[in-house]
Amino acid sequence: MYSLPRSRRVRFRPSEPPQEHIQGSQWWTDYQPVSYILTSKRGNRTQFENMITTCHNAGVGVVVDTIFNHMTGIASGTGDFHHCGLEPGDAIVNWDNTLEVWTCQLDGLADLGTDTDYVRGVLAAYANDLLSLGADGMRLDAAKNINVSDIANILSRLSGTPYITQEVIWGAGQPVTPNEYTGNGDVQEFRYTTALQNAFLGGGISSLESFDNLGWVPGTQANVFVTNPDTERNGGSLNDNSPSNTYVTAMIFSLAHPYGTPTILSSYSGFTNTDAGAPNGGTGTCSGSGGLNGWLCQHRWTAVAGMAGFRNNVGDSALQNWVSPQSDQIAFGRGALGFVAINNDDSAWTTNFVTAVPDGSYCDVISGASLEGNCTGSSFSVSGEHSAQPFQSERRCNPHRCNGHRFRQWTSSEHFVVGSISQLGDWDPASAIALSAASYPVWTVSVSVPANTEFQYKFIRKETDGSIVWESDPNRDDTSPASGSQTIDTSWR
Repeated sequence: MYSLPRSRRVRFRPSEPPQEHIQGSQWWTDYQPVSYILTSKRGNRTQFENMITTCHNAGVGVVVDTIFNHMTGIASGTGDFHHCGLEPGDAIVNWDNTLEVWTCQLDGLADLGTDTDYVRGVLAAYANDLLSLGADGMRLDAAKNINVSDIANILSRLSGTPYITQEVIWGAGQPVTPNEYTGNGDVQEFRYTTALQNAFLGGGISSLESFDNLGWVPGTQANVFVTNPDTERNGGSLNDNSPSNTYVTAMIFSLAHPYGTPTILSSYSGFTNTDAGAPNGGTGTCSGSGGLNGWLCQHRWTAVAGMAGFRNNVGDSALQNWVSPQSDQIAFGRGALGFVAINNDDSAWTTNFVTAVPDGSYCDVISGASLEGNCTGSSFSVSGEHSAQPFQSERRCNPHRCNGHRFRQWTSSEHFVVGSISQLGDWDPASAIALSAASYPVWTVSVSVPANTEFQYKFIRKETDGSIVWESDPNRDDTSPASGSQTIDTSWR
């Protein structure tokens, strides 16, 4: 399972391929389809639809792992497949040959003739079937092995505009590149995964400030991840067995940094047998802030869940106030809405930080959530010239059970307007009207007030510890116009 938080306030839960596949308990059997009937080792069509409904009721969208490139390997026959004739057994051998990459067989799997109208129609019908059941998007497996124009043609036949992300693995000097697929949707950027692995395992995380200047997929279309089902098994990324908490800290970074749309893999432990399928016959067991009976359930880890909320809160806010006193210590802000500090060094880091978040108290979302205005974990204060109070952090802590000493995040306190009329809460802070920080440093709100009505009002700030901060006296006075609207431009005092 994946979790794919978008930069806007949406959450996605990508599902594994739901169509009928070859038999076997190995995890990779899911990626060898034999038909487009929605029956797999996870359930049938009705159960798949019920899963989507359950996710939607929880405010979570569903992106389906979709296979357009191939069917399972077959020993003979022609059918609607490519037979490139370029290599023995039609296998892909030379990745420097575009025709071979697009028309020969990947790992012996029957390569679909996606350049034919019939195959395009069948694949589009399958995708539209998924969308009719409520799917919100698709991850196109092995997209690199499909001609870009073939994918474009198939997508042009879909109902609506679902979210699309494409698996296109970059290879040095190879002619088929991730960037040429951006016209079809987002593209998975595997170089990012390698960069995080190298940086967190000794290369220095100070190198991770910017990615948009590297010639990679632009951040607005990059789908990034710390690990995926392939790389966590083949050593191509960090995973749950990585040392010194680097796996969870890299996920913290990925959810905090504005580059790309991050994917979080939720999986199971082990990998002594890299072919092994999911434990308990594929029946997931997630509980509390983790998993049971071999399941990791990374999406439930306190740090990961907290940072998913952090990312939704900061939205598209720019990265600023980057600080890196040495190669394995970084801190940065996301506009006025959040701040993160990460220490990947064995020694403690004690310092103050300059941040753009307004004065107030903030929850460390790594150690616990904000619940009804109160922090369930640690909290921090910002005051004066927006300098966060000092903290100590160090590298040593157990993976995903770390209590937050290695990294700190802040999300901004909330501002409200309250006043003398019912439309402004009758001076009751509990009924105050929330202001939006979407245009920070300008906070805005629209309120409907009866015509020709005199009223008084003040701005307040609700701190994460539940306390209320009122701006200075006296009360503000105003009268609503006889018709139309009125804009009040003022400042906190």
